[in-house]
Amino acid sequence: METKSRWGVILGGYQYGLDCWTKSFPMSFDPQVERSGDQIILWTTDLNLAKNSKEAWDNAKPLVGRLNGLMHILHSAEPLNLTAIAEPNETGGITRHHILEAEVGRFRITGGIIGSLVGKTCSDGLTGPSRTQEQLLADAAGSSNELTDALVCCSKTDNWFELYKAWECIKDHLAPNTVTSLGMTTKTELDRFTRTVNSLYRHRKGRYIPPSNEMKIGEARDFVFGLLRSCLERTASEGKQA
Repeated sequence: METKSRWGVILGGYQYGLDCWTKSFPMSFDPQVERSGDQIILWTTDLNLAKNSKEAWDNAKPLVGRLNGLMHILHSAEPLNLTAIAEPNETGGITRHHILEAEVGRFRITGGIIGSLVGKTCSDGLTGPSRTQEQLLADAAGSSNELTDALVCCSKTDNWFELYKAWECIKDHLAPNTVTSLGMTTKTELDRFTRTVNSLYRHRKGRYIPPSNEMKIGEARDFVFGLLRSCLERTASEGKQA
């Protein structure tokens, strides 16, 4: 049985990222991305409980942040932006709601129809084509606050502080297990990462002794992204078995 997605999110950003989202989140499953004319729209039942477009906008921001992180670690896609909220209307088209944010308040502007609504429903995934890896991992991330937070950290510009926060989220998610006890990495590589961050970036110079083969930012990104992907795949696998 199909469930209609009450609200959608109109996305903006670089073409590579828009294309990645369109291919990774096909229609008929949740979340799904539709190309309607020159608009790229994310539909998800996660927004169904929103009472109005402003609430849908507020709820969509952390959701898009989570998916941005997922697409960054899987495809190196730059983060996409929320440009408006889409709402199916009685004519079969889409009404666009612009939410203008400012320091002192928020203003809502309702636009007109922007085109026909093709495949505006999200199914439960019981029939038809298989869900993509991205859709499965998106579900896995949504089941854990720690994984959600880790993905949001990874969606931002790569820097040592966000990478370390993502690592802390991964550690808390796995507790009492550890990445080494689960075979996700070696103690040597984990120590190399944490000692590099703590000795050179998180604390004053000289407080911690850096490793002889300190990590570069690209290596640290690959290290954390690999751990996060392993966590997502593990969580998705556990969900299938439940």
